[in-house]
Amino acid sequence: MSVENITPGNLNDFLVAYVDGELSAAEMGRVETLLADDPKARKLRDILRAQSESLKGLHRGIVEQPVPADLISAIRSGAGTSGGADLQAANHSSSEVRHPAAVVSSSDARAGGSRTRLWLVAASVAFLCVGAAGGFVAGERYGIVPAAQNDWLTQVADYHGIYAKEKRHLVEVSADETPHIESWLGNRLGRTLTVPDLSASGAEFKGARLLGINGKPVAQLIYQIPGGDPFALCVMPSAAGDMTPVAAQRADLNMVEWRQDGYAYVVVGWEDESALRALAEPARETLDL
Repeated sequence: MSVENITPGNLNDFLVAYVDGELSAAEMGRVETLLADDPKARKLRDILRAQSESLKGLHRGIVEQPVPADLISAIRSGAGTSGGADLQAANHSSSEVRHPAAVVSSSDARAGGSRTRLWLVAASVAFLCVGAAGGFVAGERYGIVPAAQNDWLTQVADYHGIYAKEKRHLVEVSADETPHIESWLGNRLGRTLTVPDLSASGAEFKGARLLGINGKPVAQLIYQIPGGDPFALCVMPSAAGDMTPVAAQRADLNMVEWRQDGYAYVVVGWEDESALRALAEPARETLDL
């Protein structure tokens, strides 16, 4: 495909290849230039990346195995299912360029990165056939894109991008009611909650909000360093296993996420990764059970 021909109709294809690391250096540079100028494209990239990671986790056992020939044939033919027909119809809506998320070749089956993508396509076909929530939805601008419905980081970023711009209504309950915040949000989360003191890092606690993500309560604790933008520390119940802090990014926001003893945590803001990690450390000492 020609890197000069990125359009709203085929951007999804380029971003799938970008997320999978299958573009040339020139193509990567062209896509990254576009991402820098287009917030909607960045959001779509984040959705694709999150969906890819989510599906890899769900299907890691089969992702690492060779792709069966009959599965390749089934995907090519649509397997005679309404899900396969829907997938073919969606990906033939634009004829400008290849469609890397749906077109399977023998070279794709041999390539390590493409093997992963092929299995992700297979998983998506299965979701379509049974009507699962992880299927495809119509995007506002770029056509058919995966729905990252379980990616709490994307939703946290969406919330923070909105609330952090507020002045008078930055928080739901102000910091002068910290004991009430700890009792209120602790009860919602089903745990003892102590608001971390980050003053040694120069951050002032401003107050809190209660959010809802994927049907679960999320405590959003808001802090601000004088002269800087607000950042948030979010806490949510999680059935996933423990995880040491890892960096992530959604749109123009940086994040540091970790999980411990049944809860997921993330520090989110416009600060760089090193600054957020420095803020996450004292928070971990207070919050980890």
